[in-house]
Amino acid sequence: MKSIYQSVRQWTAIPFLMILLVIPAAQIARGQSTGNAVPAIRLSLPGSELTVETVLAQAQQSIENPTLDEAAKAQLERLYGQAADHLKLADQWASQAAEFEKTRQAAPEMLQKIRGDLDAAPPCPRRSSRTYDRAS
Repeated sequence: MKSIYQSVRQWTAIPFLMILLVIPAAQIARGQSTGNAVPAIRLSLPGSELTVETVLAQAQQSIENPTLDEAAKAQLERLYGQAADHLKLADQWASQAAEFEKTRQAAPEMLQKIRGDLDAAPPCPRRSSRTYDRAS
């Protein structure tokens, strides 16, 4: 069974990977030579790790690619930056989800402890049912 962390990472990576497929296809459609652009952009296959560091390394590799024009490099730099930001958010959400999962699993024990504490607590003092007249 997949963990929440794996699902978040997978769904975050899909838009990024689709963008990486669109840029070389758009260059080909416009008649531009992609040169080494396609090999420079390696897609993350299932089972391989997609991290912020790998995305930033790919961004640097694309920026240093001499066959890409400056507009394509700028667009790739922007897209890789967005992908890195999304991966950072995915990591934050995944850690939050893991924390919530730990809390959820500990909830039955916490409930029993709280009930035990309430049962062991002294009874609340009852209020007197008398009403006092302030005038006297």
